[in-house]
Amino acid sequence: MMKCPRCGHESSSNFCSNCGLYQLEFDSISCPICGAENNRGSTNCVRCGIPLLRYNEYYSENYHVIGGYTQKDKPDESRRRIVKAVVSLMIGTMLFLAIFYFLGLAYNPTSQLLPKPPESYNAVITTDISNTGGDIFETQIWMALPVDCDTQRNVSIKSITPEPDLITYDPDACTRICYWKFDQKIPIDSTITIVQNVSFTAYPFTESIDMNKIESYDSNSEIYKEYTKPSDKIESDDPEISKLAKEIVGNETNPYKKAGLIYDFVTRHITYEIQDHELGAKYAYHNGKGDCTEFATLFAAMCRSEGIPVRLVEGYLCDSDTRAGHIWTEFYIPPYGWVPADPTGDDKTNARFFFGRLGTNVLILSKGNVRIEPDYPGERPYAFSYLAYYKTVDSGRLNLNTSADISRID
Repeated sequence: MMKCPRCGHESSSNFCSNCGLYQLEFDSISCPICGAENNRGSTNCVRCGIPLLRYNEYYSENYHVIGGYTQKDKPDESRRRIVKAVVSLMIGTMLFLAIFYFLGLAYNPTSQLLPKPPESYNAVITTDISNTGGDIFETQIWMALPVDCDTQRNVSIKSITPEPDLITYDPDACTRICYWKFDQKIPIDSTITIVQNVSFTAYPFTESIDMNKIESYDSNSEIYKEYTKPSDKIESDDPEISKLAKEIVGNETNPYKKAGLIYDFVTRHITYEIQDHELGAKYAYHNGKGDCTEFATLFAAMCRSEGIPVRLVEGYLCDSDTRAGHIWTEFYIPPYGWVPADPTGDDKTNARFFFGRLGTNVLILSKGNVRIEPDYPGERPYAFSYLAYYKTVDSGRLNLNTSADISRID
């Protein structure tokens, strides 16, 4: 017996004796609305009359859309669609994990970057010393010259023009100091040009910091005493700066984590804006803006106020505009030593990619407080790349403009 899908009458033949529906023996199609069984050849449901290829008002796991219509899948088509969906999900998951891994490197301060090969460079540093006022005489110039230190190796001095009168070495500050004394007058609107030609190899800093191995500071050490006290442009004794730093770190006691919290604040609340001259931490705090000097000095001041030694690093970024130098920081974590942090680099990322890491695109000129010889008669600089001291009449003034032409060595 066969049951008629239209009227429900049972018949022993291939047509319904009650309503006359023919070809009851054909394979059937279930109506997605009323559930009635329809012959394969039917275009409309025999019970409710809707088209079996109908406008897309219904969707289930066994139906798919074709040109605005919904058609029931055959069993093998359903399986193919399930397999395709599973494969797509797996690919999407892999992409998500790859993105998550990258973000993990950016946000996790203890993650270790994959080893990156060192980069070798040639650098030509040109300094123009121009007299823009009255007569100038007894001019003294001090300039930093790179040396081998930590992530910077194979430094070779190819030439220095004119030849300096004296070169001294300060290993603690990772620098040489070139000194010139010009006894003759420098006339108005004249320029002296100093050219340093060096080559070097930059290595990345990617050391992973184990939070459980960090040691306590020796408050009697020279490093601690020197780099936790206030200094020019690093006003760590300013009540407002120290109060803000304390609020940011809260109850955290781990110095690495405290530095990270301060780093986050600086990168997210200070807006990058080039300044005509160096203004320092107090300016950055009160105005919420500054260039690399203000980013670095505010980070240093807040860390120092929390008992974390920080020093400034002066140099160049090799893959950027090198008409002006760059300043970043290092903070001290025992037993690991000095750890780099460049808050300017993460100004746009809202991440910590340049916290605890240093790439292979930097030329380091000096670090921290430099012992300048012969003694500099003026105020000790907060960071050192060059200094000038001179005597003048008629309000003479020297302008020093330095740029670096840095190229990779293949």
